Amino acid sequence: MEHKTLGRYLILGELGRGAMGAVFRAKDPLIEREVAIKTLLPTLPDEVMAEVRERFLREARSAGRLNHPNIVTIFDVGQQGDTAYIAMELLEGRSLQQMMRETERLSFDAAAELAAQLADGLDHAHRFAIVHRDVKPANVMVGPSGRAKLTDFGVAHVASSTVTQTGAAVGSPRYMSPEQVLGQPVDARSDVFSLGSVLYEMLTRRAPFDRAGESNVFLLMNRIAGEAHVPAREIDPGIPAALDRIANKALAKKPEDRYQRAMEMASELRNWRNVARGEAGDRSTMVVPPRQKPQASPAVADILGDLDAFSKQFDLEAQEIARKTEEEKQKKQEAERRAAAHAA
Repeated sequence: MEHKTLGRYLILGELGRGAMGAVFRAKDPLIEREVAIKTLLPTLPDEVMAEVRERFLREARSAGRLNHPNIVTIFDVGQQGDTAYIAMELLEGRSLQQMMRETERLSFDAAAELAAQLADGLDHAHRFAIVHRDVKPANVMVGPSGRAKLTDFGVAHVASSTVTQTGAAVGSPRYMSPEQVLGQPVDARSDVFSLGSVLYEMLTRRAPFDRAGESNVFLLMNRIAGEAHVPAREIDPGIPAALDRIANKALAKKPEDRYQRAMEMASELRNWRNVARGEAGDRSTMVVPPRQKPQASPAVADILGDLDAFSKQFDLEAQEIARKTEEEKQKKQEAERRAAAHAA
């Protein structure tokens, strides 16, 4: 491959491309660091290219303010000629989408932990008033250590709001919230819904509003907007009830019925086994009888009685000794006082 540059970055090779952009492996010659460079493809329709480029750069600058272990780090953003680009952390590992395709099924603990990490990252972004708007398995990278990182903050807003001339939404609508598909304003709770969809898919191996053999995106979006999802445990009764309940709450149609902050969802995900034990044993309503004083056997009762009698006798004797000691002290003080008066 013939090397070329983008800004100050030396392009080493292509890592992949999607509907809107391509990602390249590159090198920053200033600090000898390899990075990932994401660019917008020049094939977007002319009438939307200006808006897409402007939002691409604006959103990338916003994401560049974020510093969190579960969010991809953005180092630089710029434009060379007609090409807008973002320089970001080069991630090792696989996308969550690849993992779910290549793995029979993630363990329940792994699914809960990955979702909790994503909730941590989202909560951090929400504190900066940044809503991702495109949380989906393809936008999650999982490293060899198991750390998950959210990516694609740069084009998230475009993916949820721009429609091409053919009527197909840019990006995948499978994880959109009801307010997104209806074109209503979105906030942090929209990301919670999308994360609930990702958790649901990790548990069941299918997105909550997918139907087998169907490819009509508008039917899908209608279900997201107006139909309840099938609970995960109806698909697989082996799924823990606690995780099913967490997914159900995140997937509530009304934003006010969901987790109001991603950190609340993260907390329950990390505590799901304790919640499950409580549900299994109904320990939240268990009444614990008052602790009863143990009854002693007859032999022990005799010993305790003897000790009690001895204790009482010891106290009486101690009191008598103290009384006599005090009397002797007073007699001595009186004698010393009389002797002093006689000497005077």
